[in-house]
Amino acid sequence: MTFANGGVMSNERRSESRRSLERRCWLDQGPDQPPLECSLVNVSKSGAGVKCKEPDRLPDEFNLYLTLDGKVGRKCKVIRRGDGEAGLRFIRWRVPLPRWPAPWGSIQEPPPDNRVPE
Repeated sequence: MTFANGGVMSNERRSESRRSLERRCWLDQGPDQPPLECSLVNVSKSGAGVKCKEPDRLPDEFNLYLTLDGKVGRKCKVIRRGDGEAGLRFIRWRVPLPRWPAPWGSIQEPPPDNRVPE
């Protein structure tokens, strides 16, 4: 809709601007499950948009990892689904390391006494 003064009405409801990008990311599907590779298409301080094969099958909440080693991740809540994409809200900025089976780079915690096994 265009207003008489030339302004355009927008359906945009985001409180923060998002930056467009194309970057791989990984969704944690649970213990002993391989990660689901997705594509991060935009990001802001409060959320992101991801492309994946079946966004309608994503759980309502999950950990999304921006690095395959799991050192950078966010707890996310799906707020929108459709057109091969899902809109996410970040609900926690720190998440545990993933426990993905090999060969996806599961990080092994060091033994409690910090000795390297022989």
